[in-house]
Amino acid sequence: MKLALLGLALSMAATASAQLNGDGYYRIQNSKTERFIYVKDNKGSINFSTTSADLGAVELWKKFDKAACDPATIIYIRKVGNDYNLESQGTSTHDIIGHYVKIYKRSNGTYNTYANYSGSTIYLSDVELSQSQDGSLDTNGSGEYRNWNILPVTLEDGHYFGIKPEVAVGGKYYATLYAAFPFKLASTGMKVAYISKVDNGMAVMKEYAEGDIVPASTPVVFQTSSETVADNKLTLLASDAKPTAGNLLGGVYFNNPKRTHYNRKAYDPNTMRVLGTMADGSIGFVKADLDFLPANKAYLNVPAGTPDELKLVTEDEYAAGIDDVTVDAKQGKSAVYTLSGVKVKDDASSLEGLASGVYIIGKKKVVVR
Repeated sequence: MKLALLGLALSMAATASAQLNGDGYYRIQNSKTERFIYVKDNKGSINFSTTSADLGAVELWKKFDKAACDPATIIYIRKVGNDYNLESQGTSTHDIIGHYVKIYKRSNGTYNTYANYSGSTIYLSDVELSQSQDGSLDTNGSGEYRNWNILPVTLEDGHYFGIKPEVAVGGKYYATLYAAFPFKLASTGMKVAYISKVDNGMAVMKEYAEGDIVPASTPVVFQTSSETVADNKLTLLASDAKPTAGNLLGGVYFNNPKRTHYNRKAYDPNTMRVLGTMADGSIGFVKADLDFLPANKAYLNVPAGTPDELKLVTEDEYAAGIDDVTVDAKQGKSAVYTLSGVKVKDDASSLEGLASGVYIIGKKKVVVR
């Protein structure tokens, strides 16, 4: 991410006297344009001989309500001697450009950010050429456009990180997340889980206990009681918690369509399912009409031949839905229903033709394999 992280490195490193309130999570906002930095790629370049740089991997957007729920705005600053390492979206400044960074802190509390090499200096700036909400970094700006605010991520209004629901079903809200930071739930009414099993038309959630730390780079699914991001806050942590074993979810950090920063992963409808609403109106992981996977979201890895829809269930719901009875033989005539109550057959004398899954026949749960 030579440029994305270089841009962030230039925006966030500080002298030893500044301390940036110590190691922790921060957002960066230009003090003139009020746009926040987003890491959207892990590629880039810089040319000190011409004092120019390809900074297209970093985008800038106004308004906190967009930044509040986007992991691309979150940077962990780690002090290394008198310098700093900047960590974001699964990589770091030192990993990308091979060294740590410095910056000058101004008397007004903002930062002029720059890189020095062989007598050349490149400043990072934001030049707002229109009233557009979006933009990109620049190396030729001057004056106030070189000034950056460094904002600690906390649980306070205007500084928090929260979850924005993607799907609403039955008064409950659901979302997925793939982020580089460890966290735990901060708001009430939230649950977080990974997918431990896919079986009989169901995707089984293994919930983290209250107070558990979700390790970094763990794709997860959330259930919340509110559609408001501010009601779904996370506490971001500095933790070395080990990765969760047996998680069938995957994720990607980037979905960048720019020609010079193309960084996307194709969606495979044969082996991937994404969070969505099933045909019967219930929540599940479903086959989607996508070309590429969205950034910082989770998808479900499945073997080829898996049903198009997988009902999202808890471990208890899964256990309750599985009997010791496997139905292959003919049954007495009776209506056949899905677990969500949708009738799929009238007066069925057999289960032939039904997709694999759990059904209700005559008040009894049966499994079609």
